[in-house]
Amino acid sequence: LVPKLQSLVLTHTLLSSWEQVAQITRQLPHLSALHLSKNILEIPKDPAALRDSFRSIRQMVLRGVGYSWDQALQCAEMWPWVEDLVLSPNGISVLRQPPDTLFQQLECLALQDNPISSWETVCRLGHLPRLKSLSLADCDLTSVSFPETPPGQKTPLFVHLVTLNLHNNRLEEWVSIAELNKLASLEDLIVKGNPVTVREKRHITRCLIVSHLGKLQLLDRMAVTRDERREAGIFYVNRFFPLWVQCGGTAEGGTPSPEFVREHPRFLSLLKTYGAPETVPDGKMPSLNKKVITIEIHAPQEPDRGPIRKRLPLSMSVEKLKALVTQLFPRKGSRFCLSLASHEEGKESVLDKERLDLSFYDITDGSRIYVRW
Repeated sequence: LVPKLQSLVLTHTLLSSWEQVAQITRQLPHLSALHLSKNILEIPKDPAALRDSFRSIRQMVLRGVGYSWDQALQCAEMWPWVEDLVLSPNGISVLRQPPDTLFQQLECLALQDNPISSWETVCRLGHLPRLKSLSLADCDLTSVSFPETPPGQKTPLFVHLVTLNLHNNRLEEWVSIAELNKLASLEDLIVKGNPVTVREKRHITRCLIVSHLGKLQLLDRMAVTRDERREAGIFYVNRFFPLWVQCGGTAEGGTPSPEFVREHPRFLSLLKTYGAPETVPDGKMPSLNKKVITIEIHAPQEPDRGPIRKRLPLSMSVEKLKALVTQLFPRKGSRFCLSLASHEEGKESVLDKERLDLSFYDITDGSRIYVRW
C-alpha cells in the first residue's frame, strides 16, 4: 500500500521475531529508518540470511529490547550497512570490537542509559572507520584515558569522532577532560552533569574545558567563539602559572614535571600564545584581589575630553567598570560598548562578559579602554 515509505515505527508491538519484521520490510524497498523499540524479538539462527530484507535500512532504533552488545552484533548481521544505530537503554555493560564485516558505514551510535563503567571497553569501538557521533550520556563512566598516547599527541582511536555526549556520567578529575584533547576530530562535546563540572562556578568550568580542548566548537550545545577561546586561554595561563613554575616551568617554557604535563598538556601552547602573567620577585603570582592597575578610558566620540586615567583593582568586574563609565560619561538611555586596545595596532577586543573580572582579560598597567555609543 505504501511502497515508497521511508520511515516505519513498530514500537511496542506483538512482533516476536526478526522473520516477521523481514516479511514487512521486504515489501518496502525505500525504507531507510526502522524503529523496533520495546519489542521482544527472537534472534534468528542465521541472521545473515535475512540481509536482503533490510538492505535499504540506514537507521535502526532498538531501545529497550533487552539485547546485550554481543546480541546486538548478531542482529547487525541482518543490516550491516546501518549508518545510525540506537541501543539505549538495554543493560549493556561490556563492549567488544565489532568484526570487520559490520558497521563499516556506521556514523552515529547511541549507547546512553547503559551501565557502561569502563572507558577501556568504550575504546573497543575506536576502530570504527566512519564513526562521527557517539552518545554515552547517563552511563557510569568514572574516567577517560588513552594511556598509550602521550600528552599532546592524538590517539589513533576514534579518528573521525566529531560529537561526543558524556552528559550525566561520574567523571571526577580534570585529567579526564584533558585526555579528550587526544581525539583528533572532536568539535562538539556535552559534558555537563559530571562531578568535575560542578565544583567551580559555571563560567569558570566552561573556561577550563575550552582551554583543555583546542578544537572544540560546541560545548554543552553552546558555540565557542574566538573571543571566548582567547579569554579562556588567558584565564587558564594566569590561574596555573604559579603551579607551572613550582613544577619546573619558566616564563619561556622550561621542563615541568610529567605529572603537570599529564594534567595540563596544553599549558605550554597557551603560554606561548598569550604570554606569561606578571610575576613578583619571589616568583609567586600577586594576589589578583589586591593587584591594582592604571588604565586609560578613551571616548572617541567625545574628542574634547582627553583620556581619563583610573586606578582599578583587577578583581573589578566588567559590569562594575561599565557602571563607572556611566558616571564618567553620562548619556541618559544610551547603550555603549567597551573594548580593550590590543597589542596589535588597530585591533580591539570587546569586553562583553559582564560577570567576569578584569583579570580575565589581558589588561595591564597603561591599557586603553575605549567606550563607544
